[in-house]
Amino acid sequence: MINTIEQKQIKNIIYKIRGQQVILDFDLALIYGYEVKVLNQQVKRNLERFPSDFMFKLTPKEVKELPRSQFVTLEGRGSNIKYAPYAFTEQGVYMLSAVLKSDIAIQQSIAIMRAFKDMRHFIGEHNQLVESIGYQQLVNQVNNLVGDVAEIKQNIKVFNKFIGDFNKGNVLTQMVVFKGEIVEASIVINNIIKSAKHSIDIIDPYIGIGTLEKFLVLHQEITLNLFNDSTKNILSSRDWNNFKIKHPKSKLFDLKNKVHDRFIFIDIETENSTGYLVGGSIKDLGSKLTTIIRIEDIKEIYAKVKSCTEFTI
Repeated sequence: MINTIEQKQIKNIIYKIRGQQVILDFDLALIYGYEVKVLNQQVKRNLERFPSDFMFKLTPKEVKELPRSQFVTLEGRGSNIKYAPYAFTEQGVYMLSAVLKSDIAIQQSIAIMRAFKDMRHFIGEHNQLVESIGYQQLVNQVNNLVGDVAEIKQNIKVFNKFIGDFNKGNVLTQMVVFKGEIVEASIVINNIIKSAKHSIDIIDPYIGIGTLEKFLVLHQEITLNLFNDSTKNILSSRDWNNFKIKHPKSKLFDLKNKVHDRFIFIDIETENSTGYLVGGSIKDLGSKLTTIIRIEDIKEIYAKVKSCTEFTI
């Protein structure tokens, strides 16, 4: 036997769905001291007493739209719903207590009826506030749509320029393809660099002064690991030593002519690590149209790359 539930607890489990205040079957089962399955069996045996304005089944969309903040633990109840629950209106709850016929059901129904009454009273007194909240939500949605439309127009503008330059045979510079969109190379690489919280690993056989210049904006507390191919003789010791003065947490590794592709790994040692495959040398980003693609299984790729290298400086 469970204790009589308080009205303030009941108010936390009253949802507004399809314009009606309802309580879901799993909450009612807990309140009345029944298993959900048993409660619903009692309802099915008396379906003629539960028309659609007394009880209805939630659609999958309605289940997803239930505010997660309202899945409050009540006497140890979990918050996961693996089925589409039934919703009972005030009349449905009253009818359910009559069907169950237990003392606890009758006792708890009194508290539920009072909670429904309090909710109606509150909405009646604050109707103007409720309407203003709904209006503000509509205003926010419109503003979001305006922003989305502006972004789409800008993307179309950039795309049209790209098509125009392509048709004219012009060489498109300072642009990359990122996330399916044509974006300025400097914006993409800067955003990737700024996303790092702990470390950045650059795998590029052709690291040069142009590569180092792109990482001058990197915060000094971020570890930068550069994997270069010494056989290419592009990065001079002087350039590297000057860069090390500004970024002492930088390390240089030699790929020993065993890796061809270019990669960027962000925070590789953390759970939030990300990785990118780069279509061209990072020092040349923007000189030609290239592609940057986010990739999966990055820790495995990183491990294979690192196994081919040796620490230089």
